[in-house]
Amino acid sequence: MILLNIPHLDIHTTRAQIDLKITDATVDIEQPKAVQDIQQPKGVLEIHTTRGHLEVDSSQAWEDLGLYSAPRAIKINAEQALQAVKEGMSRTVQEGNQMMDLRRKGNVISQIAKQRYGPKKVESEIKFIPSVDAVKIENTPGTLSINYTPSKVQINVQTNKPVITYTPWDVKTFLAREASITIDVVK
Repeated sequence: MILLNIPHLDIHTTRAQIDLKITDATVDIEQPKAVQDIQQPKGVLEIHTTRGHLEVDSSQAWEDLGLYSAPRAIKINAEQALQAVKEGMSRTVQEGNQMMDLRRKGNVISQIAKQRYGPKKVESEIKFIPSVDAVKIENTPGTLSINYTPSKVQINVQTNKPVITYTPWDVKTFLAREASITIDVVK
């Protein structure tokens, strides 16, 4: 067998390699706070009153106790004096008639003395002083009306637009390794 020494070619290849760099899309959203202005004005409060009136008349109670006003005391004393004069005159006439009556027997003067100064009948009636309804009370109550009118709340809001930052996705292609061919002659 004959061996031939023929040179041969040794070929080595490497493939090219492509690499991708992918950046994801990002969305940043910020919402600034709204500016609020809230005011509550004071309401209107109206209060209307009328005074009450209390009238107490105790003049009858004082009169029941024997305490009179000056004009009333003068009038009562004048009436009592007039009545006492009339009774005195009547009694004097009656006693004079008794003394003139000759038909009577006995001592007329001693009988008249007994009538004037003898034992008198004492009243035993229980009396409430002052009387129950002696004090008169008249009351006119006052009035009270309250009216409250609330004021409306004033709300002012200034909204702020959201701040949106968007970065789109990105794909970058680059050659990570170049293709190569190596040819060697081998003997």
